[in-house]
Amino acid sequence: ELRSRLWRLAAWYTALFSLCAWHAKDLFEILQAPLLDVLPPTSYFIATTAASGWIVYLRIALMGALLGIFPFGLFEFWHFVSPGLQAKERQLAWPLTFLMTVFFFGGLAFAYFLALPWTMAFLVSVYQGSQIHFLPQIEDYLSFSCMTLLGFGLLFELTFLVLMLEPFNKWKHSLVQDIRCGTITPPGYVEEAIINKLRKRAPKRRRIIWSWQGKD
Repeated sequence: ELRSRLWRLAAWYTALFSLCAWHAKDLFEILQAPLLDVLPPTSYFIATTAASGWIVYLRIALMGALLGIFPFGLFEFWHFVSPGLQAKERQLAWPLTFLMTVFFFGGLAFAYFLALPWTMAFLVSVYQGSQIHFLPQIEDYLSFSCMTLLGFGLLFELTFLVLMLEPFNKWKHSLVQDIRCGTITPPGYVEEAIINKLRKRAPKRRRIIWSWQGKD
């Protein structure tokens, strides 16, 4: 079953990659907007090698497909673990998938509409009134903007997970303490402590956890 789900994810990723590759130029123009809005009239993007344009469009397609496949990955994950969940927990699968997707893309929107414009305006202001002519390189800007988008998406996702774990504060702190103790204990202690915590918290998930340990 895991193999079939991975194949489905690979098929979705390929489809999204093809779509993003077809519109890579348009996507990069959208991604350029936060910096273009604050660039002086005499500044413009530059490419330092002949292959820079192709590399940028390829990376745009790869990153766009990676971001777009996030809800599909969550969907496949919940369906994979659902046999080990209780009935009430299965009912939470769709709401959790929806909320996690909303938080992730909310982080992307926050980064694109707020974080990137503010950051670019601050960075470009350094060159105002100086003798330095700022010409951004397309590959450098792509790396910076993509890491910013992905970072804020994961940050918002982490915030959601922290809020979800809040009702289990006591268990969460106990688990964190076990992980911290692993720095001064034998290597196998951390893994064993985490597995024991999960078994006590959700006994019906033993089948899944044992499969991760290589047991049948």
